[in-house]
Amino acid sequence: MSTSGKVDLGPYTKIPNRLFGSGMAAKLGPSATLLYVALCDHANRGSSNTFKASDKALASDTGIATRTICNARKRLSEHGLITFYRPEGQSYTYTLCKPSLQWVSLAERVRVKRKPRAFHAQGVVSPQQTLRLSPAQNLLDHDADFANVLRTLC
Repeated sequence: MSTSGKVDLGPYTKIPNRLFGSGMAAKLGPSATLLYVALCDHANRGSSNTFKASDKALASDTGIATRTICNARKRLSEHGLITFYRPEGQSYTYTLCKPSLQWVSLAERVRVKRKPRAFHAQGVVSPQQTLRLSPAQNLLDHDADFANVLRTLC
């Protein structure tokens, strides 16, 4: 950190300053946002809004699969952030459009509800927890009627 109070990260890529503040990044999703940042990086290298980039190069830069890049490219185009075309047998030619992103307060931004991934967040017993239970306890937790029948038989 420098003495002027600014964070010194070294060379960096320029992206539209309201990409996140407008809520656009959340609307695009993580793959399309990462692709957009990579495209901004390619444009900054050549100092032009129009440039060529192959899916293989973008996959290498981002770690995103080429099929996901195809879907993300379509999303970016649908939102008016890029235009692209592909001459036969060549790499895609991209043009970054000048977005008109308006800052939106945090309270007004669209929040994308994500599905919880952890078992405990879903209120589900994990497979590891199931293995720790005895078969009778497992039955009691999941099927009380069957457990009652089992108890009368044992």
